[in-house]
Amino acid sequence: MKSAVKPNALLRAAMLGFFSFFLVAASATKYYVRTDGNNNNNGLSNTPTGAWKSVNDALYGYCNWGAGPNGQGVPMLPGDTLFVNDGVFVEDGYGYGLKIDGINGTNTNRFVLKSINKW
Repeated sequence: MKSAVKPNALLRAAMLGFFSFFLVAASATKYYVRTDGNNNNNGLSNTPTGAWKSVNDALYGYCNWGAGPNGQGVPMLPGDTLFVNDGVFVEDGYGYGLKIDGINGTNTNRFVLKSINKW
């Protein structure tokens, strides 16, 4: 009995899946927040001169103002991870506390908020 699926089609499908996985994985960015950070930093390194200071501002794209689209802040995208360092973060400048609302990822590209250390 002859197979209905051609071997070349299987190979093409496998290669497409393989490369798609790496394109999605490569697009995820790791950002860092520290109590001694600064929201004008780029958020890309876990140092006082690299990390952001505010969890809320990081989540909602208010950090690194002017470097994002249309001169705004750098927005986190689905698949990105925000690593939060130890410390007490004062996030209620507007009376909300830590606000996580309206941040939409997908089933395969979620927003991740993760502590640097287990506690």
